[in-house]
Amino acid sequence: MLNPYKMVGRALALFKAAGLVVPAYGENEKRRLLDAWVQRYGNVDNEVFAVCSRKLASGQRFPRFYDMDEAVKEELRLRHRQVAADLPASILPPVDHEANKKRLHQLIEHLTRR
Repeated sequence: MLNPYKMVGRALALFKAAGLVVPAYGENEKRRLLDAWVQRYGNVDNEVFAVCSRKLASGQRFPRFYDMDEAVKEELRLRHRQVAADLPASILPPVDHEANKKRLHQLIEHLTRR
């Protein structure tokens, strides 16, 4: 992430706005929670983290690390599949039908002579 504290702060605000109880009771605990999330998800792409945060905000409880880990894995898997699907199909070399027919006839003649 370019600015992990900002992204994680937005995610925590999103969870709070969705009515999920944030498991931090004082300012120190909130900072510690923010630091823990930044340490764990600071290297995740901004877009992936935002999508996962929105997905988990629709839940009934504040997301655990396990929930976010699974959401990140699923989102990365979906993005990888999409990239693989967007790649052009491998271009096959042209087939020489005449040469194949000729070779087939040669094989048939060779086998009939045996």
